[in-house]
Amino acid sequence: MDEDAILDTIRHHAAEAAGALLAVQSGDSPLTVEAINVVAARVNKDPAKFWLEQLEAMGLVASFVGALRARGLQLEDSVLDDPDGVIPTEELRRFLAQAQAFRCRVLKNNRVAGSGVLVGPSLVLTSWHVIAVAGPGKPQEPAPNLEVLLADNMKFAIKVPTIFQSECGDAEYESRAPLKDSDVNDRHDVALLKMVLPAATHLGHIRLMSPPPLPRNRGRVVLIHFPGGTDHVIDFGFAARISNVTARWRHNVPTAGGSSGGACFDKDLQFIGIHQGEFDAGARFIPAGSFINSIVDHVRNDVAPLTLWSLDGTVSGPLVIGRNQFFQAIAEAGHAAGRVRGVRIKRAVIESTSTGLGFSHDILQQLLVRRGPEHCLVRIMQDQIVDDLVDDIRRRVRLEGLDLPEPLAEQASAAAGKAPPEAAVRERAENLAAAIEAAAAKAGRTVWLFIDNPTVPLTEAARVTIEGLVGASLTKPRLRLVIAGLETLTLPGPEFAGLPATETDRSPGLVVEFIGDFRRADILDLLTVASMDLTGAVEEGRVAYATDRALFDLPHVNGLYAQELLATVSERLRADLRLITGGGG
Repeated sequence: MDEDAILDTIRHHAAEAAGALLAVQSGDSPLTVEAINVVAARVNKDPAKFWLEQLEAMGLVASFVGALRARGLQLEDSVLDDPDGVIPTEELRRFLAQAQAFRCRVLKNNRVAGSGVLVGPSLVLTSWHVIAVAGPGKPQEPAPNLEVLLADNMKFAIKVPTIFQSECGDAEYESRAPLKDSDVNDRHDVALLKMVLPAATHLGHIRLMSPPPLPRNRGRVVLIHFPGGTDHVIDFGFAARISNVTARWRHNVPTAGGSSGGACFDKDLQFIGIHQGEFDAGARFIPAGSFINSIVDHVRNDVAPLTLWSLDGTVSGPLVIGRNQFFQAIAEAGHAAGRVRGVRIKRAVIESTSTGLGFSHDILQQLLVRRGPEHCLVRIMQDQIVDDLVDDIRRRVRLEGLDLPEPLAEQASAAAGKAPPEAAVRERAENLAAAIEAAAAKAGRTVWLFIDNPTVPLTEAARVTIEGLVGASLTKPRLRLVIAGLETLTLPGPEFAGLPATETDRSPGLVVEFIGDFRRADILDLLTVASMDLTGAVEEGRVAYATDRALFDLPHVNGLYAQELLATVSERLRADLRLITGGGG
């Protein structure tokens, strides 16, 4: 039952409500408005709430709603519905794990002022009044010192002024609720904050849909917040419409100071708005549809860089040297209509160590985290012999949150005794690729399959499985491949030495990247990207000098430096990186 809608009707349509109250009762001593007011005052209760309680006790709520409609009042059918808010346990479990990472606290002048939610690797969405130091329309001076405290307890500065803000209403700043939409026209009480560094690449962020889902009357509200600034994470309640106001919605989630700016989600765990605060003894949130178009371009532009110079964007993190071909291929594979469906990484010397193969997974993971939750990375490792690689891959896909059904019975052509074992294995792998594609399409995601170089002998069944999976995946719009090692396998599809030119042959394939030796130009690239990323400028003389210092006295052949020297070069680079970036990172 939508109590708020009925209570609003009782409060704002007194004559019609009084008539409806008498109409639904029989007998010589009906309950009257006057009697309700007297008793409510005696027990210190809100008269409207006491009124509704009496109707519930007499079982007359449905009849009362019908009588109100008969008097010309608009009450929807859903006003008598039970709350709509069942969330499957497994989906909630996955969501809670993600929410623990993408939530954050907003600090103003070194104190927790409210809650926030990551919408990009460097972007935080919160309420405007959380960061305000003066009322709407007034100079925000002195400018506040703004920071965010991320889920990993790292603190990062926020750029001031913010990249987008929409003030609250004048009355709202004084904790008085708006009475009509015109009171808060184009004033949404939201702010989009930008960290000085893309420091949240490893924490993930929520997905903003445009247009966003609409709140539903009596629909579930899941709030991710920090009531009182404490590490609370999640609470549940229901939404309710507000009479004469569409720019704000009610909810009954328990909140406290510090909850403002928390993200609200519906029963499908889709983002629907930002919690604003409590007004008239009830909590309110700003529906996402009010402001989403104002921030969506900022969020869309806060995407994965074409290159990474450091795995975590800091001087102390693992440095990324000589992987331009990999970056270009991954960027090209992001285009839905292109021929490039991923990368095949090969060692220049197969007998060398696997250095660089596993690191490729870490680089790809960082790139995809920056692109948002619609990208899903599944790592297929073969560090032990498994009885059934198809089943093992299916298990790994499910662990990433995709709803992959159990396979149907094997087709007759692949049934035992009616086809060669190799054909049966290949068909199972192809069916698996089709199932992953269907699950990805249903979830609106792109799945990247990272196939690791095996550390155990590759069985014949595993070989055929990989060949079948790769061949089928190349043709699937929502599947991408990165194959590390496995140089001795002949895999389906064309291999490109570089990005393929536009031509009549549109068959999809993989860009081949050879890893091994590196050049002086690779060090120059790293220092240039790092300097631009951290300072916004490049001093070519300092970059060239730092490059020569890193390579000083190291052996090379025609300008090629052995892969084994990467560790030495990385350590030499760190001191100069700090100088180039002014001690940052």
